[in-house]
Amino acid sequence: MLFLAERLLKATGFEYDAIEETWVVPVPLRPVVTVECDEDGPYVMEALLEVHAVLQANGCTYTNFSVNGRYISIVGLTMAEMAAVA
Repeated sequence: MLFLAERLLKATGFEYDAIEETWVVPVPLRPVVTVECDEDGPYVMEALLEVHAVLQANGCTYTNFSVNGRYISIVGLTMAEMAAVA
């Protein structure tokens, strides 16, 4: 897994379980996450795809991903949070 993807997942609140070799989602996840990144476009895209795959595997989604200059932001309610609100 790319280092940027790991930073994004940890920033949202995910924890890596080394024994199970999987990402564990605590509830609730942070609604807004921003990390600094000075990588090029293809690397950022690959990292975001990895993050999306982990989110999807855990039944979570963020509504917006934004790349602005040297920062990547993830914003929005997750599916788990929406279910808790309903």
